[in-house]
Amino acid sequence: MVTNFWHNSWKRAEWQTSLQFFINIRIETKMWKMKTQ
Repeated sequence: MVTNFWHNSWKRAEWQTSLQFFINIRIETKMWKMKTQ
């Protein structure tokens, strides 16, 4: 049970990291488009 809890926490942290990564890319793309206009 304890190992399962840690496994779930790790999976959630990994998911949040990838989500943050995609958000950062979207922000960067938006900024870049604004600069090039």
